[in-house]
Amino acid sequence: MAKKKKKTSSKNAKSPKKKSSAQEPEPEPEQEPEPELLRDLSQAAAELLEKARTSQLALASKTVDDCYTIEGREAIIARVAANDDREIAIDWSYKDVTDTEAQALLAALPGNAHVRRLDFKGNKLCQSSP
Repeated sequence: MAKKKKKTSSKNAKSPKKKSSAQEPEPEPEQEPEPELLRDLSQAAAELLEKARTSQLALASKTVDDCYTIEGREAIIARVAANDDREIAIDWSYKDVTDTEAQALLAALPGNAHVRRLDFKGNKLCQSSP
């Protein structure tokens, strides 16, 4: 007579995990990292963007002359930040746009689904300040 060997499965070898009676604290929700563009934003551009986001400028009527004045460019930034569908193409070419205005506009873009074209040619951007 041959003796049969009992096979032990690896399933039986593991002991079940014990559940602790004390509840573990819930992990904090992960926050999305701040976009690199916003981390590199100058203080003046961050203030301009915040002013645009909290102002009523986005509600202002859009005019052709908006890009020629500081107030008009602030209104455009506000509309871009508010995802206004009236802003599709932004032509700031040859308008003496400042680095601050350009940075604020670019920082407003991540939440916008309508802007398709930007034109900054003819401006003296990215030059060091005295």
